[in-house]
Amino acid sequence: NDLMEPNIPGLKTVYESYFEARKKAMDKTDVVRLLTVDAELLAQDKDAIYCFGMSKMTCVVESVGSEKTYNFLKFSEFLELMGRVAQFKYAPAPDHPETAAMPFPQKLEYILDAVLSTKDLKRLDPNITVVDESEPDSDY
Repeated sequence: NDLMEPNIPGLKTVYESYFEARKKAMDKTDVVRLLTVDAELLAQDKDAIYCFGMSKMTCVVESVGSEKTYNFLKFSEFLELMGRVAQFKYAPAPDHPETAAMPFPQKLEYILDAVLSTKDLKRLDPNITVVDESEPDSDY
């Protein structure tokens, strides 16, 4: 959340850039184009569709309006998609053993860099502050 929070405005800009006059959400085709062509994160359409499907785990009612529910991506699901792509792209593999030790925030940073750069935007680093909430030990 610390990494995503400062980048929400930029990610919203990317998300909304795929809107059209009568379409106010990204669809599966937009996701494939973003991940395989625009950001060049994934090599194959099937990998982008896999990440798209995994980000749709929030569908509660599958029978009523399922076409609209499954084919379009809400902004919250777009944020989930970023995490799913990070996990998929940098999954541990025998030919890339360094990805096994890579922490998830670092994987996500690489994904955000690529996605935000499609609209000439830069990733913002989190503003982490340490708050000392302990009480003084004056009773002793």
